[in-house]
Amino acid sequence: MISPGTPQDHVKTLRAAFAKALNDADLLAEAKKKTMEVDLITGEELEALAKEVVTQTPEIVNRMRKLLGE
Repeated sequence: MISPGTPQDHVKTLRAAFAKALNDADLLAEAKKKTMEVDLITGEELEALAKEVVTQTPEIVNRMRKLLGE
């Protein structure tokens, strides 16, 4: 996560570095040794999901609150 208002070129650089890190053979081998699952979810995918979540209607939000026991 980064601060709101981060320049887009910085966001792009950070996303590329993160994706590269999660494809690094040494990192993946270390994760496997520790029985950790590594699945890349891109920043673009997470951004789209976040936008979808925060733009739900009040009815959907209330329904989810009930389902989650709030």
